Amino acid sequence: MPDPKTLKFEQELLNTKAIAGGLFAIVTDLMVAHAKVVGNSPNDGLLHARAVAEESLAKLEAEVRSPTGEFVNAGPSIRARVRVVLDAAESNARHMLALTPTSSTSN
Repeated sequence: MPDPKTLKFEQELLNTKAIAGGLFAIVTDLMVAHAKVVGNSPNDGLLHARAVAEESLAKLEAEVRSPTGEFVNAGPSIRARVRVVLDAAESNARHMLALTPTSSTSN
């Protein structure tokens, strides 16, 4: 029989992945909507949406407890991971808007 802690951890991981997928869809939809109403073109609007996201991301700070019990700055690591999601959301939004991919979103 599997360890109950392992099962709970696996369920939490699945929930986290589902939440991340939902947030990805929301961010993509927000970028598309923003691109349609801001700026002189959808591309301008999407660039503005990304700039706003980057400003917000720059403010993100996080401290986590390490295995040794010390608090460590996890902000840079989390920001890097969120930036990957933003790149993917922007790429998806560009596709939905029939815009040319940028170098950062075509990877």
